[in-house]
Amino acid sequence: KMFGFLAGGQTVRDTQIEKFQAGFPNAIQKQADKSLFDLPFQIERRSYTLRIFLPPKFPEEKPVLQLLTPLKHHWINQYNQIVGHPYLSNWDSKFELTTLIKEVSEELKSLSRQQPDVSSTNPASRHAPPSYRAAAMLDEPSTTMRQPSPSPKRNDEPEPFKTPLPPIPAHFEDLDLMSVRELETLDRDDVAFQAHLFGFESVRTMCDMREQVIEENAKIAQSNLQRKDELELLRTEALTLQTTLQEIKERFDAKTRARVDADARKCSEGAVLETIRQAVDKADEESEDVASGLRSGDMSAGEFVKAYLPIRKSFHRRNAAQEYSHRWTATSF
Repeated sequence: KMFGFLAGGQTVRDTQIEKFQAGFPNAIQKQADKSLFDLPFQIERRSYTLRIFLPPKFPEEKPVLQLLTPLKHHWINQYNQIVGHPYLSNWDSKFELTTLIKEVSEELKSLSRQQPDVSSTNPASRHAPPSYRAAAMLDEPSTTMRQPSPSPKRNDEPEPFKTPLPPIPAHFEDLDLMSVRELETLDRDDVAFQAHLFGFESVRTMCDMREQVIEENAKIAQSNLQRKDELELLRTEALTLQTTLQEIKERFDAKTRARVDADARKCSEGAVLETIRQAVDKADEESEDVASGLRSGDMSAGEFVKAYLPIRKSFHRRNAAQEYSHRWTATSF
């Protein structure tokens, strides 16, 4: 960090944050240093998120509250930031963060019904908010500038959530108070210029924010790199499964072709004639077995007739089919 903190101030900061987290257990911590929280809440069954940024010198510096979803309310400025609470317009380090968040939440829930959210239905009326760390400087007279016009977009494009740089001040009070000689010294001496530049609170906070962004990007990149081996393993498994699937498909296709060929052979003309011939021979053999039983005295005449007639009837039917098949085959060629 570019500047340190007093031990007592840090203790007060931790105490305030602990009370806030205890009072709002649903708040989501977004930064490891507990400088950024998202507090979800609902108004008339619609979900909103209040983003709470605690600057490095909190509670000496006031927190920045911003809605991530546009809402029409007289406490909310064009950047969707909460500015109407008395604490925020005259901040004191003794003010309780928990009390501020509680009163802001109650105010939004109680008065929002009287003022419809026109900005949420008209995308052209939305303004992109400035960065959080520079937001505390917006209410200073020297930083008041008109918001740049949004770039044209197609109607089918989704509305992005952007966090651009803060407006450029029209003038710098510290430079206005300097003499010409001092200004010439700053212009010639790079070391003096850098020292003077980093004396601005806005520059320090922007640099601190840049460090946090770089740190978060590094964490994301490291997380992605750690998953490289996992992704390679999944890719290898996918390729193995793909190869196995191809082998199973080839075996299935081969069995299907074999089954089709077998069915074709069974249904061929020669196969059908051979099946009929075998059936005729079988019926003839069965009738002969029954006749042998009568001749040997193993069955009575009544038993013989009962058994012999159905078999012989089946024989003549099959034999007629065989003779008809031969005649049909002969006339086909």
